Amino acid sequence: MDEKIILVAKMYTGKYIEKNIGHEIINFFKPDIGDKYYGYIINDGKLKDVNYDKIQTILFVSDKKDNKVKILGRLDKDKDNLEFIVDKKATDKQSQITFIKDNNIRYGGVYLNDIMNKSEVDDYGIYISYSANNVYKPKEDYYLLLKDSKEIENNYNKKINKNIGHQYCYISDSDKTEKADYKKISDLIKSINWKKEEIKIDEKIQNKYGKYYSELYDNKESFMDLINKEYDENVFSNMLYYYFHKKGMFKKFAEEMLKMNVSDNIKIEREKKIDKGRIDIWIEDDKNKKCIVIENKLKSAINGRYVSDDDKTERKIEKSQLDKYIRWVDNYKENNKKKFEDYEKKYCIFVPNYKTEELIKDIDKNNLMPKDTSGKGLYQIIEYKEIFEFFYEQKNNMENDKYYIDFLRALSKHIYTAEEEMERKFVYAIKKCK
Repeated sequence: MDEKIILVAKMYTGKYIEKNIGHEIINFFKPDIGDKYYGYIINDGKLKDVNYDKIQTILFVSDKKDNKVKILGRLDKDKDNLEFIVDKKATDKQSQITFIKDNNIRYGGVYLNDIMNKSEVDDYGIYISYSANNVYKPKEDYYLLLKDSKEIENNYNKKINKNIGHQYCYISDSDKTEKADYKKISDLIKSINWKKEEIKIDEKIQNKYGKYYSELYDNKESFMDLINKEYDENVFSNMLYYYFHKKGMFKKFAEEMLKMNVSDNIKIEREKKIDKGRIDIWIEDDKNKKCIVIENKLKSAINGRYVSDDDKTERKIEKSQLDKYIRWVDNYKENNKKKFEDYEKKYCIFVPNYKTEELIKDIDKNNLMPKDTSGKGLYQIIEYKEIFEFFYEQKNNMENDKYYIDFLRALSKHIYTAEEEMERKFVYAIKKCK
C-alpha cells in the first residue's frame, strides 16, 4: 500500500510526429486562463496496469538515441498537486469535452478539443491525462543511460536497468528489480537544477517563428507533402542541386555562407562518383582553382569503415566518409594536367536543426571530424535554418519559378528543434481554428 512509483513518460517520439502534433506539447504550456497545467501521456492519454494514486513523480524524457534518453521535465504529486483527470473525473470523450468547457481550458483563445480535432492527431477521445500546479525543466542537459549504453555514469548521466518502453514505463520503489533504478532517478532529480515553466501560447510565442511563418504555413501543403518525401535525403539533395544552378545562386551562396569568391563559370555535380563512394554535391571552379564538397545529412549518419574492438562487443570507426572525401580531393589527378592539391578547398555538412546536437555528439564521440594541423575541424557544419534563410532572401528574384515557394516550405520543415516544431504545429492548429 505504501508503494511509490515514478512514471517515466516519453515525448516527441516516432514517425507520427513528422506530420502531426504531438499532443503532449500541452505538458509545458499553461492555458489562457487559470494557474494549472494540463498534460497528456502518449500514446492514447490513459495509463495501463497501474494504481494512479501510487504515482509520485512524472519524469518526461525524449525518444531513445544512442541507448539513452534526455530528461525534458518533471512534476511531483505532493509538491505540484498532481491529479490524474483520466482516472476518475473524465474517462471518455464526452466527459473530457465537458471538463474542458467547464474549466475553460483554451490555448490562444481556442478550446483544447477543437485544436486537436482541427489537427491530424488521432482521436482517442482523450485530450487531458492530468492536471498540476507546476512543471519544471532542467537548466542543463541530463540523461538516463540504458543498460546497453557504453557511456560512463557521472553527475549528469545515470544508468538504469529498466527498459523504457515505446511510450512510458513505471519504476517502483517496492519492486526488488527496480529499487536501485528508483533510487538513482530520485537522487538525480534532487541534484538537477530545475527551472519553473511559466509559458502561455500568446502573441509572443506565435511571433517567435519569424517573418516567414504565415507565408509558409497558412497553406502548408506542397508537392513534397503530396508525394510523401518531406524527409527524403536524396530528394532534398536534388532540389538543392537544382536551385544552386539558378540565376547565379551558388555564387551568392558561396560568398555569403562559405566566405568564398567563385567564378560565374563553375561546375556543379550531383552524386560525384569517387573511389568506393560518392559526394552528394561537388562544385569545381577551375578558373579560380577552388573546389567544394557538400555532404547532406537529412536523416543518415556519418558512414565509415569499421574495425572491431579486442572484446568484439563494440565497433569503432577507423575511417569515415569525411576522411575519404578529403583523401580523394588531395590525391586527385587528371592526366597529370589537373590536380586539386593546389586548389582552395571547402568541406561542408548540411544538417537539420533538430539533428545538429546528435550529429556533433556522434562526431565527437567517434572522432569523426578530420582536422587540420592546428586541430581545427575541416568541415563546416551548416544548419538547415541558415540554408533556408539564404534561399528565402532570394525569393523575390524567383517569382517566375512556380516551385520555389514549395521548395522553401520543404526546407522550412527542418529548421526547428523537435520541441520548437511541435510548438509551431500547435500554433498552426490554433490559427486554423481561428
